[in-house]
Amino acid sequence: MPEQKLPFVQIRKIKAGIEQSEGQGARVVRTIGSRAIEDVLDPFLLLDEFNVKLPSRFSDHPHRGFTTVTYMLEGTFTHRDNAGHSGTIPKGGVQWMNAGRGIIHSETPGPGPVNRGLQLWINLAAKDKMSKPDYQEYAADQLPKKKLDNGAHLTVVAGKSHGIESPIKLTTLVQYTHIEDLPKGEEYEEVIPEGYQGFIYVISGKGEILENEDDKSRAINTKAIMIFNETKEGSRLRIRSVGDKPLEFAIVAGTPLKEPVSRYGPMVMNTNEEIEQAFLDYHSGKFTST
Repeated sequence: MPEQKLPFVQIRKIKAGIEQSEGQGARVVRTIGSRAIEDVLDPFLLLDEFNVKLPSRFSDHPHRGFTTVTYMLEGTFTHRDNAGHSGTIPKGGVQWMNAGRGIIHSETPGPGPVNRGLQLWINLAAKDKMSKPDYQEYAADQLPKKKLDNGAHLTVVAGKSHGIESPIKLTTLVQYTHIEDLPKGEEYEEVIPEGYQGFIYVISGKGEILENEDDKSRAINTKAIMIFNETKEGSRLRIRSVGDKPLEFAIVAGTPLKEPVSRYGPMVMNTNEEIEQAFLDYHSGKFTST
C-alpha cells in the first residue's frame, strides 16, 4: 500500500499586522494580542515585531503569570530586573523569561540604529503561574541550525524540527522555528504535532500557504500572520516563496491549555480575583525573586 501522507493544517484566518505605539517612543507591529483573536490562539497571548532605537525603550514594568520570549533578528536588547538579573540579547539570540509569580523589568535597545526582533507571550498553566521567575538565555551559536536542500536556513528556537532540537526547557509545550533565505519558487514544509495550534508570521517577502495536494493556496504578505486550527493528528504546514526577495518567517505552535484566562495589561491569571491580587502585590512591593 502507498504511504499515507499527513494532512495539511487547517487555515483559520490570515491577518495583517497593525503598527502601534508601545513603551516610551517605541513602535511595534502587533499580530496577536487583540481581543478579536486571542481566544483562538491558546496558549499564545501576544506577538510583536519591534524595531527600536535609542532614546526609545521599554522602562520598568511588571509581569505575572506567563512567559515572555524575546528573539533578536538584528541589533541587541538589554534586560534588567528588580531581582538583580541583567543581560544583553545579541542578534540571533533568545531570552526565555518565565515571569511566574511576578517580576519587574526594563528592556533597552542597543546603541545601533536597528534593534529588531520578535516578542512572544506564552501563557502558563494555573499550576505554574506562581512559580519562581527564571531565565533561559542562548546566543545565536547556541541554538541549533540547519541549511536545507532548497537553500533556506533553519533555526530551531524551541522544540524540534528537521531532526534538530533546541536546548530550551519548556513548561508549556511549544515548537518555534525561524526560517530565512527561502528562494523564490521554493517551498518549506514543517510537521506540526498532534494537538498543537499556532501561526506562521512573515517577517519579510511574500508567500503562498498550501492548503492541499492540488496546489490550492492562500497568499500571505510581509508583516502578516496565518492562524491554523488545533491539529487532530500530525499535520503539514507548507509555504512557498513567491516574492522577488527571499522569504523569511517564523512558525510557532503549541498545546492549548484550555483553562480560563483573566487578563489585564501585563498580568495574566485564571480569575479576576487573581488579577486584583496581582496588582495589590505589585503595588505593595511583593514582586521579588524570593
